[in-house]
Amino acid sequence: MNVPLIKQPSAFIPLAMSLAALSMVLGHAAIFGIVHESDKGTAAHIFQLLKLKIASFYVHFFILRPL
Repeated sequence: MNVPLIKQPSAFIPLAMSLAALSMVLGHAAIFGIVHESDKGTAAHIFQLLKLKIASFYVHFFILRPL
């Protein structure tokens, strides 16, 4: 059964969020360099929120999903 990917958001949303987190880390390293900061800043807080949402997708769709 071929269901279009757009009708299955659980298929592409975690992947898109993971790519967003990766691009955020690489973009921050490219612009500001890799330095130790005492205050992590806004980019780190957004990254942590993305990680939390990605983890919740995995818990919902792979662990709590009925067999």
